[in-house]
Amino acid sequence: RTIAASGRLNRPALISFFTGCQSKHSTVRKNAYHYLLMILTSCEHAVLQRHSTTIEKLLRAGVSDAVQDARRYARLGVWAFERVNKKAARQLIDSLESAVKRAVERDRDELDTWLEQGDQHLARSASGPGSPTAPGPAAAAAARGRPATAAASRATDDSARR
Repeated sequence: RTIAASGRLNRPALISFFTGCQSKHSTVRKNAYHYLLMILTSCEHAVLQRHSTTIEKLLRAGVSDAVQDARRYARLGVWAFERVNKKAARQLIDSLESAVKRAVERDRDELDTWLEQGDQHLARSASGPGSPTAPGPAAAAAARGRPATAAASRATDDSARR
């Protein structure tokens, strides 16, 4: 996260992202693609262009990942990558399978919204209640003005009695 926020990218850092994007753990992959997106939107283009081939490989794998959020970050990453290396990004998009290509094209305008609003926008546009970024039961309870847990409910009842 520090590397992504700093905008400084070197070979060892890129290797750690490459390893994270290939991890067996879905959360690690999702976070690795999220950080890659942060890097693509914050690093200097000259630094990123030196690593275009590796970034292209990461994004190619990411747009077909089994994890919904990882795919979404990778699709946004394709459009961020287009700002860095238009030719390589266009070749990547053209080489994708048609269904994946359509999904990437659908997210074309999402990058600007993500840059303006951050992950809150992705959470609102995530599909369904089972989505990892959808609000959980605690948020739903708070929206209804109820305590999220039984312990909080008892504490509220105790304070009301006093």
